[in-house]
Amino acid sequence: MMEGLSKKDIMTMLDAATAKCDELGVAVSSIAIVDSGGHLVGFLRPEGARFGTVSLSINKAWTAIAMMRPSSQVMPLVQPGAVAYGMNITESRICPIEGALPITRDGRHYLGGIGVSGGTSKMDLALCEAALEAAGFQTKFGEFSFSRK
Repeated sequence: MMEGLSKKDIMTMLDAATAKCDELGVAVSSIAIVDSGGHLVGFLRPEGARFGTVSLSINKAWTAIAMMRPSSQVMPLVQPGAVAYGMNITESRICPIEGALPITRDGRHYLGGIGVSGGTSKMDLALCEAALEAAGFQTKFGEFSFSRK
């Protein structure tokens, strides 16, 4: 049986990201969590969050699980002349902007993705890291590789 995200995991991540938002004094941010199939399983748009942050946070989370890498590592791949140039045009959900991480404990079994939008990219990433750390998931990822090694 494949491990999935539990309700407790999801709530822990949403609570931790919200607490980090308050701690950093970040502009109100939307927080999205998707499962391993990219389906939304957890979401929070606090009062005052701009509505544009909704789709961005969801698409960032989707990108992190679809690519099984932090969303920031997708940007170099979709630039003109790069190996995946145009991929973000063909698949409109790809959001190669920093602020999303895949959800994994071991770097091999991916359970979903978390994306945040509302602050700077670095602030959004800090909320993702706080959420993953609180729920016991991996927070550091190596450089993107096409190799399965």
